[in-house]
Amino acid sequence: MMRQFIILALLLVSSSGARAALPALEDLDTLDARIAVYLGGTPADAGQRAQPVDRRLRMVACPEGVSFDPPAMGSIAAYCASKGWRLRVALNASTAGQLAEIVIRRGDAVELAYLGSGFDITTGATALDDGRVGGVVRVKTSTGTAPVTARVRGPGAAAIGD
Repeated sequence: MMRQFIILALLLVSSSGARAALPALEDLDTLDARIAVYLGGTPADAGQRAQPVDRRLRMVACPEGVSFDPPAMGSIAAYCASKGWRLRVALNASTAGQLAEIVIRRGDAVELAYLGSGFDITTGATALDDGRVGGVVRVKTSTGTAPVTARVRGPGAAAIGD
């Protein structure tokens, strides 16, 4: 009887230690907000530009932050290279249509925003490439000598940073 008690106690201790060692999970609300920002919206647009991430998913939290592939075939790919997970999230019909059309043409005047933690700086620039919302274009400012790469946020608007 004493032996069974000891075995039971050891099993309980080992199982509680296993629960404590479980890795943190990715916050799906934050992931939805990051997808909305990547697609040119704000965190408040989560679920409006793309379908919400399936709440049944349990993914290990990404230590370096989730990365995104450009939208393709009506969806966006979110992935964590270090943890090895990748998922596709369907875009809403209005967003997919908006992303399909070119909104910045080569030679267009572009409002270039530098986005940082707690600040935004905007300046004028000229597009060196055609670009769709969510895509990347090269732009050149009037004062800069080298072109910079920026993400297209909408017609005549591109951003660098967050």
